[in-house]
Amino acid sequence: MTTNKNGDLVPENIEEWIEIHGEPIYEDSDAARGSGADDLPPIRIVDCAPVPYDEQPDRIGLDQCVYETERGGKQINYPNTVQAIARANDVISVDRMLYSPDGAVSDMSMRKEISDSLVAAGWTAVLDAPVTHILNSIKDTFHRDRLPVDRSVIPFANGDLHLHPGGWEFRRGEKKQGAYRLAVDFLEEDEPMPWFTKWANDVFERDDITTLQEMIGYCLVPVTDAQEAFILVGEAGVGKSVLTHLLGAIFGNAYQELSIKELAQNRFYTALVENKLVIYDDDLHTEAIAETGIFKKLVTANQEITAERKYEQPHKFLPYATIIANSNDMLKTLYDDSDGFYRRLHPLHVKDRDPARKNIANMAELVARERNAIARWALKGLARVMAHQYRIAWSDRSRDYMGAEKAKGLHFPDFMALVFEPDPDAALTMQRIGKAYSVWCRQNAVQEMSARRLQNWIGANAEKYKVQKAYIGGRRLRGYKGLKMRPEWEQMIPL
Repeated sequence: MTTNKNGDLVPENIEEWIEIHGEPIYEDSDAARGSGADDLPPIRIVDCAPVPYDEQPDRIGLDQCVYETERGGKQINYPNTVQAIARANDVISVDRMLYSPDGAVSDMSMRKEISDSLVAAGWTAVLDAPVTHILNSIKDTFHRDRLPVDRSVIPFANGDLHLHPGGWEFRRGEKKQGAYRLAVDFLEEDEPMPWFTKWANDVFERDDITTLQEMIGYCLVPVTDAQEAFILVGEAGVGKSVLTHLLGAIFGNAYQELSIKELAQNRFYTALVENKLVIYDDDLHTEAIAETGIFKKLVTANQEITAERKYEQPHKFLPYATIIANSNDMLKTLYDDSDGFYRRLHPLHVKDRDPARKNIANMAELVARERNAIARWALKGLARVMAHQYRIAWSDRSRDYMGAEKAKGLHFPDFMALVFEPDPDAALTMQRIGKAYSVWCRQNAVQEMSARRLQNWIGANAEKYKVQKAYIGGRRLRGYKGLKMRPEWEQMIPL
């Protein structure tokens, strides 16, 4: 046990924590949906040790990369060098980015590999130009149109887990090229995770721990079938940020921290989403965002989006990242009040802070140490999600909170239900709808929202109310066909 700069005791294991604070009392955190829901499918273990490049019969050695000329100088054999370095590192190129079995490889990392290889081969002249030529040749020679992404394979640090319908199979040692590789090992047996269990019970209600398990498990695969973004909502100081460190420790180079607000406003941020499983905003701004288009595209992810990197040509990719955020309040939008926006949000409302609870300064680090066991625990959540056709569990607490947030300040549904009724032969101008809205707000002591927001909301929910945009009357005024004003309101609203 150590002490921090304030002189407080900092436990290094759960036993030391219990020595200071006493045995914690947990709720039953094994809540799950259906019988056998906390079990994994049968998992077959297969050894697939790869043959190292140096032991492959057709390998090209460094002695074949640099040769001596007749005049005593040295020359690089570029074709051999390109093949030797690319195959030794098992890289491919997609959109001028290099990928190995461990995920993306930066240009600087590959340049160092090339430089070290040339020096080891006996090259003593200038390195910069040859390194650049070899790097570009690797990208050209080993180009692929698409990066292999398989939704039925989870690339763990120690091998690939294949999710077959009839049973899963872990191929120990198998590492194929891909966009990412998790930073955790697959465990063949459950292991204790006391710090994580304590944190989860301190921060979440029982049913929300079920959702947390399914959320992390769902993030392990490159799919967006659930079409939900997850918002951890609650006051500061509860412990939400522990999840930031945990997800980074599990997902490695498939994890990206960025601001949702910046993502919505900065076109260069879109490129950061490519080849990621988790996009995490540790401090979601509570002010409303003006543009929701890219947010909805990322959550739904049923079409390619354009990525732009500075000084490079734009390219398209299909995203599969899950958006998760910490916030003191629910994500809001200035203009988009459609069901299409709200149905993409899945809040996990954390517990209120317990003043009697002792904070642990290094809690995030202690929880992250259990990442291998937590990843196996999350696989059980993934098994449930897959069994339920990628529908993730909602607690009653989350449903009630989401309903209250959606209704807060959004009174358009009440206005539509009380003032209008459907009529396929009727039509109303936006001017008349706006007048009715102003009268309704005054009589109900409701703060009136802008005409633009009302018009955008009706347009976004036109299908729900079975109305269509139309030009009405001889002056061809903008309006909607398919509804009429109720008689008691008709006489109150001036023409």
